[in-house]
Amino acid sequence: KKKKGIINKEIGRAYLSVGTSDEKTEIANAQKAKTYLEVAVDDFETKLLLGDALMVINKSDLSQAVQQFIVSGYEQPEDPRPLLKEAYVYRRVKNYELSKLRISEALGKDLEYAPAYRQMAEVLQLMGQKDSSIYYFEEYLKRNNNLSARVKYVEALYLNSEFDKAIAEGKALLKQKDVPNIYGVIAYAIVGKKDATPEEI
Repeated sequence: KKKKGIINKEIGRAYLSVGTSDEKTEIANAQKAKTYLEVAVDDFETKLLLGDALMVINKSDLSQAVQQFIVSGYEQPEDPRPLLKEAYVYRRVKNYELSKLRISEALGKDLEYAPAYRQMAEVLQLMGQKDSSIYYFEEYLKRNNNLSARVKYVEALYLNSEFDKAIAEGKALLKQKDVPNIYGVIAYAIVGKKDATPEEI
């Protein structure tokens, strides 16, 4: 009985962690998670998880999810996660300026918090601020050399017409993992180079 609240929280977390590309299943899992989280131990993490569940359940009205993240932020004012989660909500509704503001506030709380750099890089990319996006991808990769982020970084380099760097980073990435998409990015980067030889093309 003493640990029931903690167990409910972990069951809720588990439902939210199930990977699926099917939206109906994702919503069903989020609803199950919400059921367990509402009777879980009332702590900071539970509030964050409940916000995650609400974000999936009602994608047309994200105000409840935002409210949940704001409340959790009051509980742990030095933790950057509530602000980042709030920023992600704003990104989903294409309010990129507000998303950027919340990410900046999160970095103000912890300059070494790697996820904030990646999230900023992705928002800036959506805003068409390519140079700044690359800077934040590089800052993220200094702190967390993550394969999925490296894929996005190579794509960002190509989109910013940094073709030589995109080719070099793409080839280095392919030595670690065979990512089909990267072959295409490298091919386009070679063709895009001003000094590409007919042989290269």
